[in-house]
Amino acid sequence: MTAGPEKLVLYRRIRPGQIDADALAAAIARLPVPLQARLARRRDPFDRLRSLAGLALLAEGMAALGQRDFTLQRLTFSPHGKPDWPGPIRFSISHANELVACAFDTEPVGLDVEWRRPLPRIPETGLTPAERETITEAPERFFDFWTAREAVLKAAGDAGITRLTEVQLMDDTAEYADTRWHLFRAEPLSGYVLCLAGSDPRPPVLREAAGIMPGS
Repeated sequence: MTAGPEKLVLYRRIRPGQIDADALAAAIARLPVPLQARLARRRDPFDRLRSLAGLALLAEGMAALGQRDFTLQRLTFSPHGKPDWPGPIRFSISHANELVACAFDTEPVGLDVEWRRPLPRIPETGLTPAERETITEAPERFFDFWTAREAVLKAAGDAGITRLTEVQLMDDTAEYADTRWHLFRAEPLSGYVLCLAGSDPRPPVLREAAGIMPGS
């Protein structure tokens, strides 16, 4: 793949109550019916707002990359619920607390974001003994390991917490399913960590987005 803007990460901060209930409901009503149904299953208004913002980032990024054939109506969903479309640009959406982000690439791509928050205990799964030792001394490092493995699994099209330990992490790469994945880490907002996994070693363009609702 040649160098260019097609490897992109858009992000945006979303706050509870940023959009009032009527405006949120109106924005959801303008979505394709399958997407309306998916958002309706999210009972928390803030969760619905973040999902809507993720779709806005998706639409904004596709427009920026010249994908005129992209529409939300063309989205399909895997059995795990991962969205996709039949065009040449792959994408991955993730959100955590107030951060929403969407990554784009012409190759398979996975994105995970997390809010660095206190952990009541070290999780039992998804970590090597060395990583557990690191987290004991620096608990905030847990989210570096977690986002990297989640991003790799998303890029590979797999899901499930039981597969986390199959992802072998190096410094800026990971090995999973006989494939090497390149990792890009960033902290777009204070207190948040982002990790992108893909087959292309180039870092993405990281850019704050404008929209909060599709078409805004």
